[in-house]
Amino acid sequence: MILYTLACDQGHTFDSWFANSAAYDKQVKRSLVTCPVCNSAKVEKALMAPRLSGTKKGAPAPVPAGPGWPPYARGKSVLECVHVVLDEEWAHHGFCARDLDLLRS
Repeated sequence: MILYTLACDQGHTFDSWFANSAAYDKQVKRSLVTCPVCNSAKVEKALMAPRLSGTKKGAPAPVPAGPGWPPYARGKSVLECVHVVLDEEWAHHGFCARDLDLLRS
């Protein structure tokens, strides 16, 4: 079985299971796959992130020793550091959006 994220011509996205990629192609060609929101049969595969199964899960990757990492990163995992960076970027985005709104008014 394979799970595809699909998108219709109206921009709705939804997930659907198929026996294999050939089954998906056959059903779409016969207009058997329809959007659950608008019932459109014009659907195609949406961009998807791969799902990695069977990977070993262990402790989060530690920050490597050496230059290039800020002092606050010591003792944290790479994932924790990525979260910090993304949170800071989102905060900066908020400030930019606020300032642009002020300039427009």
